[in-house]
Amino acid sequence: MDPIPFRTPDMAGRQFRDRLAAVFFRLPGSRIRVLEGESPRVLVRLSGHVVAANAEKTGQRLRDALWPGVPVLEVDLSRVRYVSADGIAAFFIALRAARANGTHLAITHAQPPVQSVMRQVGLTRVIADPHRNPPPVQG
Repeated sequence: MDPIPFRTPDMAGRQFRDRLAAVFFRLPGSRIRVLEGESPRVLVRLSGHVVAANAEKTGQRLRDALWPGVPVLEVDLSRVRYVSADGIAAFFIALRAARANGTHLAITHAQPPVQSVMRQVGLTRVIADPHRNPPPVQG
């Protein structure tokens, strides 16, 4: 698909939202918004649990939200109650794709238990250092 320019916020934003809504249609509990301003970004709000059973699908959906011309993909975890160590693979999938796309991945509003798992598996360290490559994800 062709990238959507953000020069015309009304039309481009609407088209962008429609395309992304199609991408996330089957990801339960996810919400997506295109936030426009000086620096357009895509905001994805996840909810529930991110575990081994849904990590690959969640990671692929996050990767599909990476569109050329959008400098930031923000993943809001305020409604995620639990992330397993295996579930973190979803964010490594997204991070690897974001870096290849030139997009910054920002994971925000993680609850303390989720933050703990992110620290334990090294995700926070890899996200904080843009020169550190994320490890390959075992599929």
